[in-house]
Amino acid sequence: MLIVLQMLFYFGVGLGAYSVAARLSIHAMSILFLFLGTRMSVIGLTGSIACGKSTVIDLLEKVGQGEFKIIDSDKIVHQLYKKESFIN
Repeated sequence: MLIVLQMLFYFGVGLGAYSVAARLSIHAMSILFLFLGTRMSVIGLTGSIACGKSTVIDLLEKVGQGEFKIIDSDKIVHQLYKKESFIN
């Protein structure tokens, strides 16, 4: 299973364009992070308007039961707009 994940990572990231040393270091880092567990993983969720980003965040909050640290940029921007309206 680990070999399949490594091959998907290799082709997905396009490591063929990098030097051998760079490929080996990236593979070593990915194996290290897999060994250390998912606590060290970062997931970036992007997409256009109304594609389900907030739904995925809600599901992660329900399923993860507090294991995920979620930084919601939409909420941050909304708070900034509210603060800005008080200044003007």
